Amino acid sequence: MKFHQIALVSLLPLLIGACSDSDKAAVKEQAKAVAEETKKLGDAAWQSTKNAADEAADKTKEVYESTKEATAEAYEATKEKSAELYGEAKEATEHAYEATTEKGAEVIEDAQQEQRESDGLPKTQD
Repeated sequence: MKFHQIALVSLLPLLIGACSDSDKAAVKEQAKAVAEETKKLGDAAWQSTKNAADEAADKTKEVYESTKEATAEAYEATKEKSAELYGEAKEATEHAYEATTEKGAEVIEDAQQEQRESDGLPKTQD
């Protein structure tokens, strides 16, 4: 129906020229009615387009805010977990260092004691 109206509007000048004066007045009235209907359809289409754009913008904003919030939560969770893992690694490293230091001291002491014994010196008291 819309395409027929558009075609009628484009053919209107030819039709008006081919008609008598009384017919011209009737055709002009029809043309005026078609033009008004076309304007209404254009306005309705424009409003529909604006509504769709507004809805799309609202949905995009919702998705953006949701993604932003999820990203912030993931960042905080990662930061907390990283701090926890760092603390655990630091503690494990300190324990390993202490154990290595103690074992190293024992090995050095044993080596020194063996050296004293091989040199014929008396054992040292702990």
